[in-house]
Amino acid sequence: MRERKPSTIEERIAGFEAVRPPGFIAPRRFEELLRQGELPDIDPWWWLIEFDESVRWWSETIKTQYPSRPPLVPFAKHGGTDDVFCFDGADLSGNPRVFIVHTFASPGWENRGYWDDFDVFMEAAEEEHADWLREEAEDDTEG
Repeated sequence: MRERKPSTIEERIAGFEAVRPPGFIAPRRFEELLRQGELPDIDPWWWLIEFDESVRWWSETIKTQYPSRPPLVPFAKHGGTDDVFCFDGADLSGNPRVFIVHTFASPGWENRGYWDDFDVFMEAAEEEHADWLREEAEDDTEG
């Protein structure tokens, strides 16, 4: 597998622009993330925009695996599963839903749910990150 090279802010923006459907407006909070130096830690999830070419690779993979789905705009992934978090690329409101797409599942079985918007996704990411940190700390004290 190719080594993941951290992307610059300019590469993040260009990578996201390359997969953005015509007319799609990303949430303002996400646009701000694209332009900040260090991205918030959401382990065990990770930002696709953090690494060169990840957004493009996952965008093409999802299009190939699920060609009948409306456009999806991937931006993050769960590190321990094949779940990819994607904006609803058909929503041009600037406040799209965030879908959980279980990649490599048979078509029709990929839908794992959604959050109403990016802010709700970020709340879930922060909670998941806090739980993950607690589990890591417990493992460290047990080991």
